[in-house]
Amino acid sequence: MRNNLKRTFAVICLCLSFLLSACGVQNESIMQIEGSNEVVSESLLSDEIITDFCSEDGEISVPLFLYTLTNTKAEIMTQYKSIEEYYGITIESVYGTPIGDTKEFWGITYSELEDGTAYTLGEYAFDRTVNACKQMLAIEGLASALDYSLPDTFSEKREEEYKSMLEEYGSADRWSVELAKDNLTIDDWDRVLRYYYTGNYLSEFMFENDFITEPTDDQAKASLEENNINFKFMNFYLNAPQEAEDTETDDDAQSADSSESVDKTSQDKAEESSETVEESETENAESNEASTEDVNLELENAQIKAKAQKIYEELVNKSLSYEDALAQSDDGELIASYYPEGMSMTSEEFAGYFGIEAKELKSGDFHYYEDAKNNIIYIVQRIDFSETKVDDEKENLKNDLFSDCIVDLCEKITVNEDVISKYKNIWDINN
Repeated sequence: MRNNLKRTFAVICLCLSFLLSACGVQNESIMQIEGSNEVVSESLLSDEIITDFCSEDGEISVPLFLYTLTNTKAEIMTQYKSIEEYYGITIESVYGTPIGDTKEFWGITYSELEDGTAYTLGEYAFDRTVNACKQMLAIEGLASALDYSLPDTFSEKREEEYKSMLEEYGSADRWSVELAKDNLTIDDWDRVLRYYYTGNYLSEFMFENDFITEPTDDQAKASLEENNINFKFMNFYLNAPQEAEDTETDDDAQSADSSESVDKTSQDKAEESSETVEESETENAESNEASTEDVNLELENAQIKAKAQKIYEELVNKSLSYEDALAQSDDGELIASYYPEGMSMTSEEFAGYFGIEAKELKSGDFHYYEDAKNNIIYIVQRIDFSETKVDDEKENLKNDLFSDCIVDLCEKITVNEDVISKYKNIWDINN
């Protein structure tokens, strides 16, 4: 359970989107990106190369970093609480420490590094905050270099967000007082809001204006087929032999006999002999009945196999449509409902389920497979990925390309290690 919980938490945390809440200005700067002729990688941008990365120096101040770190810690603790509710157990029972902003909680091992040393939850939270702040600078700098402006709809959304904050705090003055407790201002809040929306819109702007080349349908399809397969399938259940009931062994019988009293009357021995004969007759009858059931089972399974084989041959010969064949299978209605565009899985998973490598099947090919372990017959047909799945993969590739661009820019950001190292013991923040 502990390992499963740890793996579950790792996956969930890696999938969480990061939302910055506020930023500010202080004399010390955590990280900055200079505006002196930085160049975006040519491999990531087509046609036009950006030579002015940022018209003005950008920076992440101490208040911004600390506020972001506080939010990151809160998100992680909330996620742990959700895991507790989902599994019905406590984190303390798994890791030996309860959820809390403590040295012990942040000292939980999140994963192991290649050299075998522990990578703690606190280190993960700290690194995640650093990366989030780098991404903020990169997106702001890139938007400035491209002279990108948010659409008119942003003003409306900003107004809605602003009114929401005023309703929460009662007035702009009270809101300002709360922000000031963390050395933040309403202007800082506005900066973060702009960053959040810029991150959502900038990617599409770059593709529409050919700053990044949009992947084609063929590229998306090739990406899908590299390690995955799309297929239709139907199944036929074989009758599984009934498990034999536990019977008493000879050793068990001898042990039982030895525990009984040896002082038996002749009448006792006679009755016992009679019972033995009756038991023997009963066992013989049951054995004959079991033999008959086995024969019937084999006959029924032979009929099921013959039916499935006939359907398979008719599908291969194209004398039977897939829809009609599916209707004759055991879970046809369910499969048609849940997988109208086929089912996708990795090539490795496919080989494990159906006993054949995905690369051995071309689009349209059928495969007959009897899973003896689970008493199921499968008929599968490899098919092309649907337009919906290809479009989804295109979006995934676009996200990857944009992320690569941001990662490339993040490498240009200078981190002030002397300042940031003061905050690595994250359990000391706000305590």
